[in-house]
Amino acid sequence: MRVADFLRQAYVGSMLIALERLASPRRILSVCAALVLAAILSACGESGMQKAEARGEITLGRSDTAVVVENRAGRPALNVRITIDAGDAGLFFAVLPTMETAERRTIPFQMFRTEDGSLFSAADGVPKEVRLEGKDALNNDYLVTMPWERGR
Repeated sequence: MRVADFLRQAYVGSMLIALERLASPRRILSVCAALVLAAILSACGESGMQKAEARGEITLGRSDTAVVVENRAGRPALNVRITIDAGDAGLFFAVLPTMETAERRTIPFQMFRTEDGSLFSAADGVPKEVRLEGKDALNNDYLVTMPWERGR
């Protein structure tokens, strides 16, 4: 074996491998392509997962005497406005300036008022729906609508 041939070979473990075979252009290109593809796929997968986890939700429920709001968004909610659409009787609303993370609030019907200050009464008629609008600390918008069901 000549000196030039010896310099073109490398030891990997106990195997003697020619450098041309170890680092062929086709092999380098395929490894680089695989690494780039893996990086792109992992970046896309993480961003979608992060959005899903970060977004969360604000839930809306109702009992016979109150509306129940729960912040599951993972961050504080700001300017949460709950509106009861009572059809011909008008829109009755209540505003929660802030809601902490994982906070649950029960808002009695007596807290809902129209723009002119009239109080809501469930006995005056059957409302159509309850709507919630708000933002979280990252300025994400939340809009939840729940139909008003009789006997609930």
